[in-house]
Amino acid sequence: MGGTRGKPWTPYGRRALLCLPLVIASFLPGCGGDASSLELSRRGDQAMVSGDLRRAHRLFVRAVEQDPAFAKGWLNRGLAELRLDKPQQASASFRQALALYRADAKEDPFRLENLEKRAFLLVALGRKADARELVSEATEKRPDHDRLARLQRELDARVRKWQRMLDRE
Repeated sequence: MGGTRGKPWTPYGRRALLCLPLVIASFLPGCGGDASSLELSRRGDQAMVSGDLRRAHRLFVRAVEQDPAFAKGWLNRGLAELRLDKPQQASASFRQALALYRADAKEDPFRLENLEKRAFLLVALGRKADARELVSEATEKRPDHDRLARLQRELDARVRKWQRMLDRE
């Protein structure tokens, strides 16, 4: 039927057959186009690790354009901007990320991951005292929270680590 024995009839071989559903889907409404903001951010992370800062920045910009409420996207965009020597843009991205993480914290102000991100962003914005106060207030309100107490004990070391990382950026 148009091919040699054991081979598909397509001129490009079996790989073309495997890709055919993806090609067809790209023409259907809602199936093609931009990847999700999470996927864009994941690809941006990979580009950062490989040292392709411009590509990483473009991907993070696309991620937050697609989902302006994507706090991690704003944080990563700010880090890329910092590494690209764009401190004013980085500050704006960090402020946007901080606002989004603060809004998210209204639901659960003691969620550790959110608290750490807010503290990091405050350090990135040059507000180390505010970062310390944020963690201290949370610890006072929830003295029984073991991980929060550990964050309080380790905060100075983390602030120094974050500052070194930001200085390298």
